[in-house]
Amino acid sequence: MDGRTVLNFIVSGADGFAVARVRRSKLRLETASQFQSKLISQYLHDAIIETVITEALKIDKKLPDPLFNPWKDAKMKYRFVTIWYIEAPIESVCEAIYHSLNWPQWWRNVESVEELALGDSRGIGSVRRYTWKGRLPYRLTFDVCIINSEPLAAIEGVASGDVEGKGRWSFTADGAVTAALCEWQVRTTPVWMNLLALFARPFFKWNHNAVMQQGGEALARMLNARLIEIAHY
Repeated sequence: MDGRTVLNFIVSGADGFAVARVRRSKLRLETASQFQSKLISQYLHDAIIETVITEALKIDKKLPDPLFNPWKDAKMKYRFVTIWYIEAPIESVCEAIYHSLNWPQWWRNVESVEELALGDSRGIGSVRRYTWKGRLPYRLTFDVCIINSEPLAAIEGVASGDVEGKGRWSFTADGAVTAALCEWQVRTTPVWMNLLALFARPFFKWNHNAVMQQGGEALARMLNARLIEIAHY
């Protein structure tokens, strides 16, 4: 089954056909998480998911103008939570996260960060544009406006662009270990992502977790600190 066949299967699923095929298959006896894990393992190994996304990006360019696009309001919601446990002072961890203009220097998945507005002395009101590239063949670009900033405690922003919603970093220290918790509650806006969501949602989550995994490992290296654990929820 090639990438185009998979894509046709997914798009048909929007009308219920994909669900019917899954229900009639032997996979009906497996849990959803087992089914998703098998799909991710199989298709990532065969690189089929990369073909699917590439085909979807081509279709996305041929869709009608957003003003007349029937799928423009079909945004999928996601919640991502990752915690980095690093044996480093909370001051060092917070400084690295707060200064996101420097992220591309140590976090390879962050292709660029551009400052669009400065904000006040605490950074509230500042706007920065981020472009991310994970392991799958697509990029996401979005702006983040800072709405709250508490030194050595938390920073929170509102995203707009390829994703819309809120993101928050919060920090706590337990002895020599700092826990940096990153939480996103967002909706995706690219039409191709929302069309593929029935099938590709677990792949998007996997891709996000891979980006966060690499970021935690990279921060520990930059700080010359021991990475205790990375947890994804």
